[in-house]
Order: sequence, then C-alpha cells, then structure tokens
Amino acid sequence: MDTNPNEMKTLIGLLILQGIVQKPENGMYFSKSESTVTPYFSQIMAENKFHLLLKFLHFADNSKFHPDQHQKKLYKIQPILDHLKSKFSCVYTPERSICVDESLLLWKGQLPSKQSRFGVKMYKLCESSTGYVWNLKVYTGKDTIYGQRHPGEKTSLRIVLQVAHDLLDKGYCLYLDNWYTSPNFVDTLCTRKNRCCWNHDDQ
Repeated sequence: MDTNPNEMKTLIGLLILQGIVQKPENGMYFSKSESTVTPYFSQIMAENKFHLLLKFLHFADNSKFHPDQHQKKLYKIQPILDHLKSKFSCVYTPERSICVDESLLLWKGQLPSKQSRFGVKMYKLCESSTGYVWNLKVYTGKDTIYGQRHPGEKTSLRIVLQVAHDLLDKGYCLYLDNWYTSPNFVDTLCTRKNRCCWNHDDQ
C-alpha cells in the first residue's frame, strides 16, 4: 500500500519524539513490557508500518547516483542535509562569539567507517552562548570534501573557513581548540576581519 504525506509527517514526528524519549533500540518503543512500555507510539502507528517506512525512506533519486561522484556516502541524505543547513543559517544570525569544533551525532544504524562505534562525526559552527548550530560539515572518511575555496591550506583551516565562510569579514570572534590553531591560521582570520581565541590546555 502506498504511503501518503500525513503518514510521513507522523513518522517524522515519532522520530523527533525518539530524541526526547530515548531508548537503545527502535523495537522498545513498541514494547508491551510493563518496565519499558511507551503506549503512545503503538497508538499512533503500527510497529511493522514504522519499520517498513524507515526501510524505504529516501531523500534522493537512486537512478541519478554515480559511483564516482564526490561525497557519495551522503548521496541519499544530501538534499535534506543541504536544506537543513540552509535553514539553520537563514533564520538566525549568531551573536559575536562563535565556536567551531567536532561533534558526534548518536547513530544506532550501520556506518561504513571507524566512527560507526560512536556515531556520525561532524564539524559544527555554533553560537557560543546558546549552542545554536549555524553550519556543519559531515565527516565521511577519506573522501570528505573540506571546501574547495582554499585548496592549499591545512585541513583544519579549510574546515573552519568552510563552515564560517558566510561569517568572515564581519568581526566575529571564533573560539577553537589547539587542533585548529596555528600562526598562519590566526593571520588568515585577522586578514578577514575576524578574531580568534583558543584554549592552550585543551587535549
């Protein structure tokens, strides 16, 4: 039976709710055990339907996939990833103090990289005072594209210049750890009218 927009919206709503009501496995949300029961999920959608929709959930056209294209590991989610990043940056202007650092997104499925034990690794630019994510870059292993605007720079500098590109030349102060910083890095940021602060004790 074909799905419909209302059913897909219900699925997305349940996935968002899973971020609030956290359990180690999807099946536990439909459990009838008194110790783990969450009645709301099974009242809204049958367990088989939930897993079936997740199995076939797509955000890209498989017929247009080419194995030699860049960022091929993100192909199936690239459209929605691009949409979310666009919304993150257009609906809010961060305060003067911002931070760029690594982050791990919890993931319960399989991942084709060494990060699969812990989650999806990302480089994020956030507002320091609130933690608001203004931009991000997903790490996909050796094929990760760190930005083509500064091909001759170190990877750490390219990451920062990529995620902070639209905030350069606007007087922002970037807070970073030691991995990102170097004399050349600071000089580059200063020429772009930005300041840089970092923690020397960070390991």
